[in-house]
Amino acid sequence: MVIKEPDAWLVNLADCTAKHIVDPGPTFNCKLPIFALSAEMAKSKVGELEIGREIDFFHQNSAKLIEGPKLQFEAKYYELQIGEYSLRLVERVDTHAPIMIALKHGSDLYLAHYLLWEEVRFKAALFAKLEGIKVEEAK
Repeated sequence: MVIKEPDAWLVNLADCTAKHIVDPGPTFNCKLPIFALSAEMAKSKVGELEIGREIDFFHQNSAKLIEGPKLQFEAKYYELQIGEYSLRLVERVDTHAPIMIALKHGSDLYLAHYLLWEEVRFKAALFAKLEGIKVEEAK
């Protein structure tokens, strides 16, 4: 995902395609929900679970600590029920970073795995026109 308000690109690096979206305004409040499977979900409590604010979201919503499998590093497992949605988070304790988030709704299961989590300095070039990517205008 590349965001340079009012423009945003959802990039699929597997097939080198992207969808371009223009925020119509009048305000440009950037929200980055992890699970926005519909417009309704994006506006719901589940839509408040945003990239970069995962652990805070679970703590603010009184998630309970649960048991989970032993990993090569210390991890905490959280569970949270919001209406008909069940959410789980795995936090790597030494870095306080999420490594996996799951959303279960009925028989549907959605997972977000984090391969890398680090703070980086701002690089303007990352927000320039995408080279080598076929961009489709979103409708």
